[in-house]
Amino acid sequence: MEQPPTFAREQHRRDSSMNAEQARYDRQCRYDRLHQMNRLRDVGRLPRPIDIVDLRGMHDCRRILNGDAVLPRCVDLADSAYLAKLDQFEAEEAERSGKGYYVPDWATYTKIATVANMTEAMDRYYKSERLNRPDGTRDRLIASNQEEYDAKGFACIASYHDSVNGHSIYVRQAEHGIDIYSSNYA
Repeated sequence: MEQPPTFAREQHRRDSSMNAEQARYDRQCRYDRLHQMNRLRDVGRLPRPIDIVDLRGMHDCRRILNGDAVLPRCVDLADSAYLAKLDQFEAEEAERSGKGYYVPDWATYTKIATVANMTEAMDRYYKSERLNRPDGTRDRLIASNQEEYDAKGFACIASYHDSVNGHSIYVRQAEHGIDIYSSNYA
């Protein structure tokens, strides 16, 4: 004869269904956040200039990712191809962030020149009034950027407010000399 369910068994059954529901909710939130992060990255990779619609989309993504707006349900958990794409995106981001220092998403940068050395790069792309300040500023900045370049294989030689073109400027190893990259947006 079957015994009636006890309180403990009934509680265990409820807890199991709550845990499964919580796991599904957590998975949905994870993929929705990855979707927003991927959208933000994709706008930066557009081959054309960013327009007002793109800027609004970027602003909305940033608000969602910063917790200033509600995270919408936008990913179908049954779409395994898209989930695989988001998993690949997550792995790429983890690899970039796992280095212990910022690594640019090179797809959002444009190669603008090749120079012979760090001094030439700094002379061409760093604002001269800032580079040529007194007390050895020039030598100190060039040495610091050269050290970073030697350690990582790339270096940010000018932020958007220090560069002559108003964009972040990076140098990267090239076959002959040093390649100069400019961010696609300030």
